[in-house]
Amino acid sequence: MDSCPKVLLLAMDAGNSRLIQDWAADGTLPNIRSLLSRGLVGQTASLAEFFVGATWPSFYTGVTPAKHGIHSLVQLTPGTYQLHRCFTGEGIRRKPFWHYLSQAGRKLAIFDIPLSGISRGLNGIQLVEWGSHDAYYGFCAWPAGLKEEVIGKFGRYPLEGSCDSHGRSPQDFVRFKDALVGGVRKKAELTGHYLKQAGWDFFAQVFTESHCVGHQCWHLHDPAHPGFDPRTAEITGDPIKDVYAAIDRAFGELLSLTGRDTIVILLAAHGMNYMYGSHFLLPEILIRLERPSRRRRRRAARLTWLTIFSHGGGRILRHSSKRDFRSSVAV
Repeated sequence: MDSCPKVLLLAMDAGNSRLIQDWAADGTLPNIRSLLSRGLVGQTASLAEFFVGATWPSFYTGVTPAKHGIHSLVQLTPGTYQLHRCFTGEGIRRKPFWHYLSQAGRKLAIFDIPLSGISRGLNGIQLVEWGSHDAYYGFCAWPAGLKEEVIGKFGRYPLEGSCDSHGRSPQDFVRFKDALVGGVRKKAELTGHYLKQAGWDFFAQVFTESHCVGHQCWHLHDPAHPGFDPRTAEITGDPIKDVYAAIDRAFGELLSLTGRDTIVILLAAHGMNYMYGSHFLLPEILIRLERPSRRRRRRAARLTWLTIFSHGGGRILRHSSKRDFRSSVAV
């Protein structure tokens, strides 16, 4: 069909490759299973030793943080010890790949690619942070008038504010999961509306709900997590599985709008897993060491070190650093 895009990129922000493959195999994710069975599949790896804020800029510029300048969401101001919040749209030193596609005359739709800014003059349309995990700018769009059009047709994203929160009750987690699933559903509706418009050379949409649910609900999914509570899990179920399944359904709806000649790219980005360990004690240790005498500080530091490493803390430190950053890409 002439209305079908030439290339469609669908991405799960922070999608865990093991969960994707396991749930595709058992039928929980049938649309992803179909892509994996029919396409070329390869493993990707996140940037080693960098915070996740560097991953998406590296993806869309094609260079490392040494060249694009984004190492973390919070960075040192050059020449000082002051930290500042890094707004990637202004701070990045390289152009995203869609800038060059636009210059070549390709018609583009770039939706919700994390940690990107508006590319003014783009030959096509762009949405930034209509629904996003790391929201820096708030919802904005290109060209002028598109933001109002989207809000008029589809409203605001169902989950307002940051998805990161503490102290949720089991019922709060259920409501949180339902809001994410609703966000996936609404995002699929919005994406499908514009995907049906003719003439796209490249169309991209990133579902960031997988990142939000991974951050907040891993302890409800993984029985090995120290925060896992079977009584709470009986109430909430597995929110990660529910959100992944919702994204899979959205993929199915969008894939039905493509043709035989459409190249489909599925990206699971930088992965997700638990993160806990003795290193979280370090700030409090340093604060307490600031108070006693120098001699007592030395004794306390030595005792802390021996305690951590003689009671399995060293193993925890090493284990917690080996997070599953692997991901999958299917074409």
